[in-house]
Amino acid sequence: MEKAHHQLKLELDSLTELSQTLNATLETDAIINQVLLVPMGRLMISRAAVYLKKDDDTATLSTSKGRFRADLPHTLEIPKHLPADWEMAHFPELKQSGLEIALPVMMDKQVFGMVFYGAKLTGQAFESHERRYLQTIVNLAAPAMQNARRYAQLKKVNADLDRKIQELHTLFEIGGELNKTFEADDVLKRFAFALMGQMFVNQFLVILGDENGTRPQAVYKQGRLFTDTLIQQLLENASTLHGAEQKLPAHLSLCVPMYIQQNWKGALILGPKMNGAPYTDSDKDFLTTLANVLIAALENTRLFQDKLVRMRMEEELATARQIQARLLPGDMPRIAGYEMHGLNIPSKQVGGDYFDIIPITDTEYLLTIADVSGKGMPAALLVSNLQAGLHILKNEKDDLTEITARLNDLIYQNTSVEKYITFFIARLNTATHTLTYVNAGHNPPYLFRTDGACLELDKGGLILGMMPGIGYESATLDFNAGDCLVLFTDGVTEAMDENETPFDEFRVIRFFEENFRKKSTEVLNTQLVEALYSHAGDPTEDDDITILTVKRLS
Repeated sequence: MEKAHHQLKLELDSLTELSQTLNATLETDAIINQVLLVPMGRLMISRAAVYLKKDDDTATLSTSKGRFRADLPHTLEIPKHLPADWEMAHFPELKQSGLEIALPVMMDKQVFGMVFYGAKLTGQAFESHERRYLQTIVNLAAPAMQNARRYAQLKKVNADLDRKIQELHTLFEIGGELNKTFEADDVLKRFAFALMGQMFVNQFLVILGDENGTRPQAVYKQGRLFTDTLIQQLLENASTLHGAEQKLPAHLSLCVPMYIQQNWKGALILGPKMNGAPYTDSDKDFLTTLANVLIAALENTRLFQDKLVRMRMEEELATARQIQARLLPGDMPRIAGYEMHGLNIPSKQVGGDYFDIIPITDTEYLLTIADVSGKGMPAALLVSNLQAGLHILKNEKDDLTEITARLNDLIYQNTSVEKYITFFIARLNTATHTLTYVNAGHNPPYLFRTDGACLELDKGGLILGMMPGIGYESATLDFNAGDCLVLFTDGVTEAMDENETPFDEFRVIRFFEENFRKKSTEVLNTQLVEALYSHAGDPTEDDDITILTVKRLS
């Protein structure tokens, strides 16, 4: 009896000491070592092993001590609730390895692990108090293991949170760096340095689509891995780069697609890390966010550059409008027996329309209208050249054909082959009431007579600037009392309605035939413009509207 009391005291002292040791640590490995080594030393146990669960019924070998007759399985299937008749026979593979006692690790009436002990080194069987001693050790260890597990989980959560915070700070810093510049090349270089520093990767490729996500191009590459052949292969199969799970060539590690508002804009393709480590889920999340920062910065750069281009265009158009406005006559000349009115409504794109009434003598005036090819500043400058040349030649004694030929040579010598001018010039003699004209490829003006005739003024030659040394023809007509002359550019006849039906020459002719006898030139021009707006909505969307109307009153 005294021996039994002594044995019980030793076991209680051992359990008390073990309990203190278990409660003094939050490391699972240290707890398991105590659970195995203390009884192995005290009871001379040959071997032991611990299996612990994670989330499901599969338990993984955590620790083993001693030599085993056969290799231990790496995993075991252990239900949360053991059957009432369970015993070591439920684990035959462990029994074959030399383990004899199986003790469940319980918490909240659920099994989250098993502790296995082998036979004694002495060959003696376990006595009942020894089995109770082993079970008590496991029971004491269970809450310590659970606390250690929760501590490890909390530690991992805190570590993950710290890493996420650090990644967030890094992303803010990188985003700030990328947004310091509005040059795409600088953005890509800064991104490359950030990527190499954060991910330890020196082999990567950035592919970008155009504004619509099509026509992909390789805009930045780092490392020898991305050969021209490989890049071409990736570009030809760019549609497969829209998702993160697509197949890549074996020597490539990861593809991170880049989206803006669910629209594919490009992809970041990476080779292996310099340290050979795999890309973790956390790495992939970070790279996805980093790629989004990159594509946002590149999109901001593109929008900024587009805005600069638009601003330059607007400045150019404003200057072109000023040039165009200065070239047009401010006030219509007052000519006895005649009435004149001209107007120009500039296009939103600023075309190259021009008209002028230039006094030569008290009884002679040059009437001219022109339409320069192209838009914007180039067209405005070409009109300026035309007007300068015309004003230089106006006092020459040459007839209109010679003036037109010299203007043609001037334009040809000072412009490229794709620049040309349709041009009409007429000399009005108010003493003889005659009109001499040359038409260089312009829309034929119309001379409406009081007797109902409509004359098309098409005598002349080729448009200005096409080739040098061209000859031109002229014609002379009487300008009778009541007659009305209308000159216009193709912005009038080519104004389209919603069905793309042009206003055309026939509507112009019909309008003047019905109205020229009873209305002033200003009213005629104004009402013709109203008819254009009625037909086309906004006829100045694509071209200028220019009209010059001359009427002989007496």
